[in-house]
Amino acid sequence: MLKELRIRNFALIEQLNIEFSDGLNVLTGETGAGKSILLDSIGILCGKRASSEFIRRGEDRATVEGYFNIENDLRLLLNNLDLIEIEENEIFMSREISVSGANKCKINYKTAPLNVYQKIGSYLFDIHGQNQEQSIMSNDKQLELVDKFLKTTKKDNHSLEDVKIIYLEYKSLLNKRKELAFNEKEDMISYYEFAIKEIDDANLSEEEDLKLREDRTRILNGEKLMKKASSIYSQLNENGIVDRLNSVSFTLKEISSLDPSLDSLTAKFSDLYYEIDSLSNEFKNYYNNLDYDEDRINSIENRIAEVNKLKRKYGKSVLEIIEKRNEMEDKIKKFSNINQLKIDLENEISEKLALYNEKSGILTKLRNEAALQLISGIKNKLKELNIYENGFDINFALREDPGENGLDIVEFYFSPNIGEGIQPLKKIASGGEISRVMLALKGVLAEYDIIPSLIFDEIDSGVGGEALLKVAEALEKIGRKRQVICVSHSAIMGAFADRIIAVSKKEVDSRTFIEAISLDSEIDKIEELSRMLGGKDNFNASKVQSKEMILFALSKKKV
Repeated sequence: MLKELRIRNFALIEQLNIEFSDGLNVLTGETGAGKSILLDSIGILCGKRASSEFIRRGEDRATVEGYFNIENDLRLLLNNLDLIEIEENEIFMSREISVSGANKCKINYKTAPLNVYQKIGSYLFDIHGQNQEQSIMSNDKQLELVDKFLKTTKKDNHSLEDVKIIYLEYKSLLNKRKELAFNEKEDMISYYEFAIKEIDDANLSEEEDLKLREDRTRILNGEKLMKKASSIYSQLNENGIVDRLNSVSFTLKEISSLDPSLDSLTAKFSDLYYEIDSLSNEFKNYYNNLDYDEDRINSIENRIAEVNKLKRKYGKSVLEIIEKRNEMEDKIKKFSNINQLKIDLENEISEKLALYNEKSGILTKLRNEAALQLISGIKNKLKELNIYENGFDINFALREDPGENGLDIVEFYFSPNIGEGIQPLKKIASGGEISRVMLALKGVLAEYDIIPSLIFDEIDSGVGGEALLKVAEALEKIGRKRQVICVSHSAIMGAFADRIIAVSKKEVDSRTFIEAISLDSEIDKIEELSRMLGGKDNFNASKVQSKEMILFALSKKKV
């Protein structure tokens, strides 16, 4: 349970410490006094979405802290989640919001990731806000409530999780079926076969592609190359360089016969002469063989055009074309096996669907068993709330197609009056009746789950008279097993409260502040109930009535 709530710079709250008691805690105050802001702070504390809009004007951060006592069962459950280690039966939760939008979350004074913080918070509170009665109207929410009851009464049950996993696997197989239906159709295979033949007929190679371009450059520049090569030959021969080198080589041979120490130098020079002479002849042969062959250049241009056409269609280079060709060949091979793949996939889908139906059938059976127990519990609670007890039922129908949560469609049926036909809850229930059905449901769940604190925001809205008294009694009874924090404008709710927390606004230096005071003395409690009864004009009479209400509530609490 929540022992203490500390709030700093949150909306209109500058600084506030509130101590809560066991049992039923009722937040009272005029409309607009700030009760909803207190509930917002508790929502932030347990991990609900936070934004910088919650920060009090002029401040750079807001902080909400909570101190909790928990039962040993809950401590063991939280430890089994392997998220944090809780050694004592106490938890400290802290949430800080900065103007930048950043959140700092702490559990037992240690920083925790938001997802871990939210998970722990979900086990500390069950918050029922205003207008949430409408959520119970949807079939999905009703199924969720049945599953929640199933989980709390059969703690070792994993059937829903099994169904979810199998459904996702089944869905994945259906997606594969779609891929096989749309990928590589026969007309694409025909195109691949044509493209492969076109590429193979071209007999491409990277070496040839490079040589074609070199040959074209050489032929198109033949005249220029011929002149340059001829010039080199002329400079080597017509100016007598080769002949003079030959003469020098002959002279060296003569003198080396007289001085053997020159033999090595003579040999090197002789090699130089023969190398230059050879180069000269090569240049001569090079320019003699250069000519402009129109047929050859046309052949080269045609071949380059053929290769370029394939590059535009299949890749930027010969290597990319060859890679594309091999990729298309692999797809043809894959398509050749497509029929067998389809057969295998259909068998796998059938097997997975059969497993899904089997697990869903088990889940349906468990849900029906849980629903019978839930119906019985809700009927008892409705009787306590002064509603026709046999006017509630849960009907099951089956979906046509598999779904993530199984094959069940759940519909809550309701009739508030004897003799009237039972119909879907969403068609006939009034706001006050829906509130009491929700309260009955919460009352049943509270008997089984281990969430220590339930929060109701004006659960008694739209309820009056004897029905309101029954709502107050029901909340007080839930409070015997769970801590209840309730916002109410009803004096009878305050009379049944184990603690009243009066919320009010005050103005100081043109700024608005929210105050919350625990009314522990009987005098303070009587005065607050008198205010709630509207006893300003006849305060003494209201005080008498308040005392009577408190005495009446005490007599009921003893039952």
